[in-house]
Amino acid sequence: MAITYTFEATKVLAAEVLNEYTNVFKKIYWTITFTDGLNESKAAGETWLDCNNIENFIEATSVTDAMMETWVIEDLGTQWTNLINNHTSILQQQAAEHELSTYYVNDSFVEPTQESRDAALKNKLIELGVVFQ
Repeated sequence: MAITYTFEATKVLAAEVLNEYTNVFKKIYWTITFTDGLNESKAAGETWLDCNNIENFIEATSVTDAMMETWVIEDLGTQWTNLINNHTSILQQQAAEHELSTYYVNDSFVEPTQESRDAALKNKLIELGVVFQ
């Protein structure tokens, strides 16, 4: 199961003036969505940027999402690996859940439907690499 992720900066706070620079990014609120193509798991957080040494200052209008993603991942350090491992585990659990049938809901037993059996089979085939068109 290949895991991919998408980074999104959801909010950026900037100092209007810092030293001789304007619109200096100070804090990034972010969301990262991990997916295996079928399931998804989200992480959200905030990262304060180190503005003590901004010799390589980049104008706000030139900052890209890819740059902010790099800054966040660098700030997370080893926590980035932990984040990936945690969300990989969550996605594996979600995939395993697709293979299960509902047995009991709110004091009632439930008979598996053909649709739930078909969905479980399809998920297993996707996991094995079968591509549906």
